[in-house]
Amino acid sequence: MLPSDPGPLPPALREDGLAEWHQFHQDAMARMSDLALALDHQGWPGVERACRWVHEAFHPHNQWEEQRLFPLLELVGRGQLGKQLKLDHLEMGDLTQAILDGSAGGMVADPSPHGLRARRLLDLVRQHIDTEVHCMLPLLQGQGATPADAPAGEGYLTTPGRSAAASGCPGCAPPGTCSGSAPDRPAGAAPG
Repeated sequence: MLPSDPGPLPPALREDGLAEWHQFHQDAMARMSDLALALDHQGWPGVERACRWVHEAFHPHNQWEEQRLFPLLELVGRGQLGKQLKLDHLEMGDLTQAILDGSAGGMVADPSPHGLRARRLLDLVRQHIDTEVHCMLPLLQGQGATPADAPAGEGYLTTPGRSAAASGCPGCAPPGTCSGSAPDRPAGAAPG
């Protein structure tokens, strides 16, 4: 059983200690917008550029999260969420590598599977960041998260048919047992 008040937050989880983490996520979302635009225009050099950034910058960021943040999810009884987020990291790595292996200098031999992989990467990164910001972080800060804090759209999907929007935050067992709300909107408010 977890104590109701685990004590002061580690410095890395206080908002003043998370400015760089939040900034990185904002930068990542801007990169994903670039990737979306490149995909919409079949601009394979732009797709390759975005995927190279994911490989070179996002992968080390993910490793930091796995070492520093995900173990804390175990301490608050949400280890399943950490496992799911780690699986996302693995899938991002696999997708990125496959995309980079399938292009050379912005040239793509077979655009269809290349585009599908890049679109999956785009969706996965966006959903993953939303889950970290609106579900994981509030849980680690002792604020909890509500099913309404689950990512917008079809939900948080990493495999077909798995949706957090319908069942609450990933890693909450039973679904909907989180309490509180994400820091930027009240409990029950629709995701933005």
